[in-house]
Amino acid sequence: MNNLYKALYLKFIKGLGPVKIKKLIEDSKIDTIDFNIKDIRIKVEKEIEKIEKNNISTITLLDDNYPESLKNIADPPVVLYYIGKIEPNIPLIAVVGTRKPSLYGIRASEYIVTSLVERGIGIVSGLAIGIDAVSHKAALSSNGYTIGVLGSSIDLIYPNSNRSLADKILEKGGAIISEFEIGTKPSYYTFPSRNRIISGLSLGTLIIEASISSGALITAKISAEQGRPVFAVPGPILKESFLGNNTLIREGGILIRNVDDIINDIPLKNNLRRNEKTIIELGDEEKIIYDIIESGTDIETIINKSGFGISKVLSIISSLIIKDLVIETGGLYSKRI
Repeated sequence: MNNLYKALYLKFIKGLGPVKIKKLIEDSKIDTIDFNIKDIRIKVEKEIEKIEKNNISTITLLDDNYPESLKNIADPPVVLYYIGKIEPNIPLIAVVGTRKPSLYGIRASEYIVTSLVERGIGIVSGLAIGIDAVSHKAALSSNGYTIGVLGSSIDLIYPNSNRSLADKILEKGGAIISEFEIGTKPSYYTFPSRNRIISGLSLGTLIIEASISSGALITAKISAEQGRPVFAVPGPILKESFLGNNTLIREGGILIRNVDDIINDIPLKNNLRRNEKTIIELGDEEKIIYDIIESGTDIETIINKSGFGISKVLSIISSLIIKDLVIETGGLYSKRI
């Protein structure tokens, strides 16, 4: 009897649930379970047939390579169904938000996700329309790693409009994940369950844009309960779609101005290094300015050493700031470390 069989059997026992299953495993009491109940065995065997027929990969709470971050939550799913690659050595941040983002929310998501990817961090989201999709796409555009966690079974990509996005995630080496048995349709109950996996896989959760009633706030609440930091992009106080963000910040969420505000509050931060891809891809003039800038370089020094006019220098510096390579403090410029 292999681990998948045991895990599915535990999953199908009524009244057991993820919390109790985790405790059984931690206490080494799996052998106390009766694995010979006919109805459950038949259900397990049928599910394994579906898994094999659909060429779906699985990983169970009984396996040594189960994601460590997810294993540490109170109620980890006993079985993860997935397609693609689960990379255990890539630190992850959850990025979620409204299904109807503003232009500001879209740009904020693209900016922060790109910066995270450049630091070697992967992006986890829910493959929903809106901020979820924007975040996945921004990660892919930066050649980053991203995971889409479904509120349906792995064979029923939801929403269907994001099926092509799911395909691109897989093509780029990412993963699509679900805890639900084959044939499970999305419902009011599956999404909150899905959200605990999004935050559970991650070192922290970033809320890009969310109203006070947004499902993204459920993910934020779960993340906090899991002991993970919650980050929020501040928004206009009169804009309803940012009321959830501003409320989170008021109640102790971490206000985000740039990627460093995330890096400084997650574990393993000393192991995160900037992806050199961005520097390599700088234009010739950008490289000249970037090489001139040290710690606290003033604008006159940059102009004199580069030989460029002030308008060109300011334009290039703005580009370097947007790419998260340079910071400005009190009129002086420094490389971002």
